Amino acid sequence: MPSRKYLFIALAGALAALALYLIVKIATDRFQQITTPLGKELSAPAKITNLIKPQSPLAKVVEGSLQDAAGTYAVVVKNLGTGQEYNLNENREFTSASLYKLWVMATAFEQIKAGTLKEDEVLTKTEKELNEIQEIKTEEEPRGSISMTVEKAIESMIIVSDNNAAVLLTERLGHQKITAFLQNHNFSSSSYNSPPRATAGDMAALYEKLARGEIINRQSSDKMLALL
Repeated sequence: MPSRKYLFIALAGALAALALYLIVKIATDRFQQITTPLGKELSAPAKITNLIKPQSPLAKVVEGSLQDAAGTYAVVVKNLGTGQEYNLNENREFTSASLYKLWVMATAFEQIKAGTLKEDEVLTKTEKELNEIQEIKTEEEPRGSISMTVEKAIESMIIVSDNNAAVLLTERLGHQKITAFLQNHNFSSSSYNSPPRATAGDMAALYEKLARGEIINRQSSDKMLALL
């Protein structure tokens, strides 16, 4: 009798082990047949884990600051030392507002380097002309004029964002030279139209080129950076 009892227990244990194996096998087979919306099969649990990428500390900082912000933003942050970067809507076009003045500054420096523009050249336009170009309407017709050297116009345009200085420079340089600057440096997503349009990616690339001394040369790049 005792031997039969032990035999029964052994058989019961074997059956339990077989049942457990079948349950695991069926569950595994079913999992391997799970299909994603793209029609690809997930073959192992480890692949699910790999689909979730950890958020970088830089991404956490930027996205955290924009979490409750209204509107649409474009952000590019890059550490030139480590190469770490964060991009958000970097190729999306926005009206440039005053950012186009950076292109005007760089184009002016290129023309100064080429000898076609002098820093001490005086630029002059009447207030009426300046208002018409900027589509500014006033009750009284302006009668004065505004004059400044190229060097002063660049400083005023960048440091205090002087619109009259920007107009004096853009009228002197011309639309084609500013457009050529954008094309020559592969800022292809930005345009000097009316109104000018820019992308965060192109603006970040401009700043990086300045930091690396690649706009004209190291000396000119450093001069421009000193104004910013």
